[in-house]
Amino acid sequence: MIKHPFIIIGVLLAIVSAILWLSSHPRFKRWFNFIPSVFWIYFLPMMASTAGFIDPRSPVYSQISQLLPMSLFLLLLTVDIKAILRLGTPALLMFLSGGLGVGIGMVFAFWVFKPFIGSHFWSGFGALAGSWTGGSANMIATKEALGTPEAVFLPMVVVDTVVPYFWM
Repeated sequence: MIKHPFIIIGVLLAIVSAILWLSSHPRFKRWFNFIPSVFWIYFLPMMASTAGFIDPRSPVYSQISQLLPMSLFLLLLTVDIKAILRLGTPALLMFLSGGLGVGIGMVFAFWVFKPFIGSHFWSGFGALAGSWTGGSANMIATKEALGTPEAVFLPMVVVDTVVPYFWM
């Protein structure tokens, strides 16, 4: 089992790099149409941890997740607000109504499924709403902001990965 934080980071980066390389390679690109690279980027590290290849209790995971909110902020520094405003009122209204729809939909879905999953899953639904309005990095940043426990967050990662691909 790999326990050294730098080696764990190296293994995780190698997995992500390999998946991204394979997904862009002409020979394998067609295969990623069936199961997208985002699924593998989540699934393979999870399997490596479950199989005992890398330490699932390493402090490196909490350290990486603490960097994500700052990474999102740095990513947003390059946003061209003037170009977004040039999209026009219909596009901006569509963007805002989509975000509002996801927010209201998550509250409604939590209300419907609360008897089956328990009231402690509210923060997981919040993290999932963060993903559906801003991507996976936003999901992890929202998880940190809401203090979502791992036991609640991990099923939401599966939902975030599986549901949209079956829905679409």
